[in-house]
Amino acid sequence: MLPDIGGGQRNRPREGNSGGSELPSLGGGTISLSAVQPSSVLPHSEPLTDELKEKGANLIELFGFEVVTCFYSQTWSSRLAAIEKVQEQLQNLDPNRRDAMSAEINRKNLPIENNFKTFLEFIDEGTKDPVLKNLIAIIDLLKKALPTFFRYIQPTMIKKDLMPVVSSLIKKTTDLKAKVREVAIDFCLYLSHQSPIGPEVMVNAVLSELELVLTEQSPAASTTNNVAANMGNSHMISSCFKLLI
Repeated sequence: MLPDIGGGQRNRPREGNSGGSELPSLGGGTISLSAVQPSSVLPHSEPLTDELKEKGANLIELFGFEVVTCFYSQTWSSRLAAIEKVQEQLQNLDPNRRDAMSAEINRKNLPIENNFKTFLEFIDEGTKDPVLKNLIAIIDLLKKALPTFFRYIQPTMIKKDLMPVVSSLIKKTTDLKAKVREVAIDFCLYLSHQSPIGPEVMVNAVLSELELVLTEQSPAASTTNNVAANMGNSHMISSCFKLLI
């Protein structure tokens, strides 16, 4: 056995440890390799058109070209991979948690206010995804990201910028798919009861959408040709009452 520099002997790996699952750290301890989480690899996607490059210019600046390429893909799984990549990298939107060495998004360390507006562009586009799994993922991403933005940005500014997304999600309570309605309602309840947005803002938003539904009713809406529309409006009215309780 070889002597240590200090005159002792090299430490053998503890019994049951092959020695290959831990690395020495600068502090003299060990780092478990199993604790190191590898970054996910984005799938190959069709190239962005010039139109999409222009449309997604802000998204590209914040999230990077590869993420946005997947996000605009015609393949639902590629779009989902882009959403999951952003969720994986969420800490890099936080100025105090951002890792300049490993960040795959927000590489330019942009101001948090700019990031919030661009992030909402990402969310707004994602809520248009027709695939339920992707819609669930984009709303979950928004819920997980909002606490970071609330930490640094005045709630009044967040309310102003967030309301178009809220309006879009309230409208999704007209969807004929129960799961879509459930996801939309859960997010609105989260904003009302578990965020600085608060119940007053959400009640007003719900009442505004409800008023639009009621005032836009026409005699033709009662015909059998508009059964789906009537069902959707009924779902929305029912969902709005749930949010008001």
